[in-house]
Amino acid sequence: MAIDWPATVAEDALEDGYSEQEPNNLVRQPTDSGPPKVRRRGTAAPAPVSFRQNLSTAEIGYLITFYRTTLKYGALEFTRKHPRTGSDVTMLYAAPPAIAPAPNTPGRWIVAHQVEVLS
Repeated sequence: MAIDWPATVAEDALEDGYSEQEPNNLVRQPTDSGPPKVRRRGTAAPAPVSFRQNLSTAEIGYLITFYRTTLKYGALEFTRKHPRTGSDVTMLYAAPPAIAPAPNTPGRWIVAHQVEVLS
Protein backbone atom coordinates (compact mmCIF):
# COMPACT_ATOMS: atom_id res chain seq x y z
CA MET A 1 0.00 0.00 0.00
CA ALA A 2 1.36 3.41 -0.97
CA ILE A 3 2.26 6.00 1.66
CA ASP A 4 0.56 9.41 1.60
CA TRP A 5 2.57 12.51 0.70
CA PRO A 6 3.24 14.47 3.93
CA ALA A 7 0.75 17.23 4.70
CA THR A 8 3.68 19.38 5.87
CA VAL A 9 5.09 19.61 2.30
CA ALA A 10 3.22 21.51 -0.42
CA GLU A 11 2.07 19.61 -3.52
CA ASP A 12 2.25 22.59 -5.88
CA ALA A 13 4.59 22.17 -8.85
CA LEU A 14 6.30 24.80 -10.97
CA GLU A 15 5.52 24.82 -14.69
CA ASP A 16 9.17 25.59 -15.38
CA GLY A 17 11.09 22.32 -15.60
CA TYR A 18 8.01 20.09 -15.90
CA SER A 19 8.20 17.16 -18.30
CA GLU A 20 6.14 14.04 -18.81
CA GLN A 21 6.51 11.14 -21.21
CA GLU A 22 4.22 8.31 -22.13
CA PRO A 23 5.72 4.96 -21.10
CA ASN A 24 7.40 2.71 -23.66
CA ASN A 25 5.37 -0.46 -23.22
CA LEU A 26 6.33 -2.18 -26.47
CA VAL A 27 8.73 -4.97 -27.39
CA ARG A 28 10.07 -4.83 -30.95
CA GLN A 29 11.65 -7.84 -32.61
CA PRO A 30 13.35 -7.45 -35.98
CA THR A 31 12.42 -9.81 -38.78
CA ASP A 32 14.47 -11.03 -41.75
CA SER A 33 12.40 -8.84 -44.01
CA GLY A 34 9.57 -6.40 -43.59
CA PRO A 35 8.48 -4.49 -40.52
CA PRO A 36 9.45 -5.66 -37.02
CA LYS A 37 7.12 -7.71 -34.88
CA VAL A 38 5.64 -5.52 -32.17
CA ARG A 39 3.82 -6.59 -29.03
CA ARG A 40 2.76 -4.98 -25.80
CA ARG A 41 5.15 -5.64 -22.91
CA GLY A 42 2.45 -5.71 -20.21
CA THR A 43 -0.87 -4.30 -19.09
CA ALA A 44 0.70 -1.40 -17.19
CA ALA A 45 3.89 0.64 -17.46
CA PRO A 46 5.32 3.45 -15.33
CA ALA A 47 5.23 6.92 -16.90
CA PRO A 48 8.29 9.11 -16.21
CA VAL A 49 7.52 12.59 -14.85
CA SER A 50 9.94 15.34 -13.79
CA PHE A 51 8.81 18.41 -11.87
CA ARG A 52 10.15 21.11 -9.58
CA GLN A 53 8.82 22.74 -6.44
CA ASN A 54 9.64 25.94 -4.57
CA LEU A 55 9.75 24.96 -0.88
CA SER A 56 10.61 26.63 2.41
CA THR A 57 13.51 25.53 4.61
CA ALA A 58 11.06 23.80 6.97
CA GLU A 59 9.40 21.93 4.09
CA ILE A 60 12.82 20.75 2.90
CA GLY A 61 13.42 19.20 6.31
CA TYR A 62 10.10 17.35 6.18
CA LEU A 63 10.76 16.23 2.59
CA ILE A 64 14.20 14.83 3.45
CA THR A 65 12.78 12.93 6.43
CA PHE A 66 9.93 11.62 4.26
CA TYR A 67 12.35 10.47 1.54
CA ARG A 68 15.02 8.95 3.80
CA THR A 69 12.95 7.49 6.62
CA THR A 70 9.36 6.99 5.50
CA LEU A 71 10.13 5.96 1.90
CA LYS A 72 13.37 4.15 2.84
CA TYR A 73 15.44 6.34 0.49
CA GLY A 74 12.81 6.13 -2.24
CA ALA A 75 12.30 2.36 -2.19
CA LEU A 76 8.59 2.62 -1.31
CA GLU A 77 5.64 3.93 -3.33
CA PHE A 78 3.79 7.08 -2.31
CA THR A 79 0.53 8.79 -3.22
CA ARG A 80 0.26 12.48 -4.10
CA LYS A 81 -1.50 14.75 -6.56
CA HIS A 82 -0.25 14.52 -10.15
CA PRO A 83 1.53 17.81 -10.90
CA ARG A 84 -0.38 18.35 -14.18
CA THR A 85 -3.80 16.77 -13.66
CA GLY A 86 -4.25 17.23 -9.91
CA SER A 87 -5.63 13.70 -9.52
CA ASP A 88 -4.28 11.37 -6.85
CA VAL A 89 -1.71 8.93 -8.28
CA THR A 90 0.80 6.41 -6.97
CA MET A 91 4.44 7.30 -7.63
CA LEU A 92 7.91 5.92 -7.08
CA TYR A 93 11.11 7.97 -7.05
CA ALA A 94 13.34 7.25 -10.07
CA ALA A 95 16.16 9.37 -8.58
CA PRO A 96 16.68 11.15 -5.26
CA PRO A 97 15.24 14.67 -5.02
CA ALA A 98 17.78 17.37 -5.97
CA ILE A 99 17.78 20.56 -3.88
CA ALA A 100 19.20 23.96 -4.87
CA PRO A 101 18.72 27.49 -3.50
CA ALA A 102 15.92 29.50 -5.11
CA PRO A 103 17.44 32.47 -6.95
CA ASN A 104 17.10 35.81 -5.15
CA THR A 105 14.80 34.28 -2.49
CA PRO A 106 16.48 33.63 0.87
CA GLY A 107 14.96 30.73 2.80
CA ARG A 108 13.39 29.16 -0.31
CA TRP A 109 14.65 26.12 -2.19
CA ILE A 110 13.99 24.57 -5.61
CA VAL A 111 13.53 20.80 -5.44
CA ALA A 112 13.69 18.72 -8.62
CA HIS A 113 11.78 15.43 -8.53
CA GLN A 114 12.16 12.54 -10.97
CA VAL A 115 9.37 10.04 -10.43
CA GLU A 116 7.52 7.25 -12.19
CA VAL A 117 3.73 7.40 -12.12
CA LEU A 118 2.52 3.87 -11.47
CA SER A 119 -1.25 4.44 -11.46
